Amino acid sequence: MRLPLFSHALPNGINPRLAHLQSDPLYHLGFDKDMDLAGLFGDVRIACMGGSADRMTHFAERIATEIPELGVEPTKLHPIGKTERFTLHKVGPVLSVSHGMGIGSIRILLHELTKLLFYAGNSTRDILDRVEYIRIGTSGGIGARIGQVVLSTRAIHPRTLKPVDEIYRMGQTHQFPTEFDAALRERIYAARGDIEVVVGDTLAANCFYEEEPNLFGALDAGYGKAEQREWAEELKRLGMKNTEMEATALAGFCGRAGIAAADVCAVLDRMGGRVTATREELALYSDRAQTVVLRYLRSRLKDLVPTTHQPHP
Repeated sequence: MRLPLFSHALPNGINPRLAHLQSDPLYHLGFDKDMDLAGLFGDVRIACMGGSADRMTHFAERIATEIPELGVEPTKLHPIGKTERFTLHKVGPVLSVSHGMGIGSIRILLHELTKLLFYAGNSTRDILDRVEYIRIGTSGGIGARIGQVVLSTRAIHPRTLKPVDEIYRMGQTHQFPTEFDAALRERIYAARGDIEVVVGDTLAANCFYEEEPNLFGALDAGYGKAEQREWAEELKRLGMKNTEMEATALAGFCGRAGIAAADVCAVLDRMGGRVTATREELALYSDRAQTVVLRYLRSRLKDLVPTTHQPHP
């Protein structure tokens, strides 16, 4: 039988096989279902994620320092689990975890993180129905200026220019919607304070170079500055504010899993341009996205403090 080349798939939720497994190695995180995951992670309410391990370690330290009510000493923070692929810290009921670079890497993290929380909820949706996934990233500007923070409404696929995530299974292409949770977005926006936050769509490219598009890759991309400018103007006309490399995977996965998600990205440069900001400027811009999320966490303090729980040493 010849397989169809394309199909539209509906969200199909959490894998029903998981509840029946006795052991399930979460290989890249370094945990297993047969561990005391409820004791370690049963209180988690918010999972923050970003590409860089160093940046998410810094964010965990900022949470512990700037929200002392969580009762975690910053100097005592340490990674939990394996660190070869991802780095995970826990600050009370808040996780800070790196997801690596690009759609392929974040998909792996999302699967294993979600299974981790499913098992921590005793193989039920107890945690998943309350948890929020917030990506804190960096991006290139389209309709947003350098130094602004973009709060995404939808993630746009680079081929179709539609709000879809594409998954390829056994010769078939499946598409899933990529709208971020509106209520979570509104709560984060309300907590922004004096930081300039713009709201709009995010283009998710598959590569930092040719697909973003960027003229400075190792290979001749086959286009020039004029085509690049025309493309940027078209994207801006369509309402896109920035471009990065993970948004479609995050929004598509969380929509299928029934998890509230948000994408909060600082704009470091113009789309397709070289990063020319100084190290100090880049750190400042990146910290703005973190600060927006920190302010949101503080606004949720009354929901977070009663559940504060630290993992066993």
